[in-house]
Amino acid sequence: MSNESNKQLINALVCLDLEGTLISNAVSQIPRPHLFEFLEALSRISDIALFTSVSEERTEAIKILLVDERFAPKWFKDLPSLHPKGTIKSMGLVPNRERYQAIFLVDDQIAVVEEGESDWHIHVKEYRPPYRQDDRELIRVLEQIQQRANRPKSIKAKFRPSRSRLESIGKKGSEAMEQLDPTDIENWRE
Repeated sequence: MSNESNKQLINALVCLDLEGTLISNAVSQIPRPHLFEFLEALSRISDIALFTSVSEERTEAIKILLVDERFAPKWFKDLPSLHPKGTIKSMGLVPNRERYQAIFLVDDQIAVVEEGESDWHIHVKEYRPPYRQDDRELIRVLEQIQQRANRPKSIKAKFRPSRSRLESIGKKGSEAMEQLDPTDIENWRE
């Protein structure tokens, strides 16, 4: 996915929607404020892919345009793109997903998320008219990704803390889980 090898957080993949999230839409293609900085910062902490219902040909043209107009880093042209066969975006469509401890979908539409997979969704307000230059949604989303990647909810289904760690925290159940960070988690062996 993205070409950065020194990730500061856990092994994470962030799938980014295109229309209404990074740009206005596939026709007007107005880039969201802070797009370049968002992509650069995100590439330092996770792998990145686009996950869009926009056609592959149109997606490639948009990637080239954003790079050529300097709204996205040069590597953005080579970013892989995932395209659902409709509008529903399922984590099952993500190749090599077993490589990642956390996978997130940043999208402005909750309706496109596969039923039962809402945990991987990070909502971003739709970028629509009037296209305000003081929009800070990508900055907010980056902060949310950083927080969730440090303590991803998706790990909880696959891992659990050791009994001694839970006892040292002195809490039970989900309240204890919220006190943990990834270094506290050990493999859950059935």
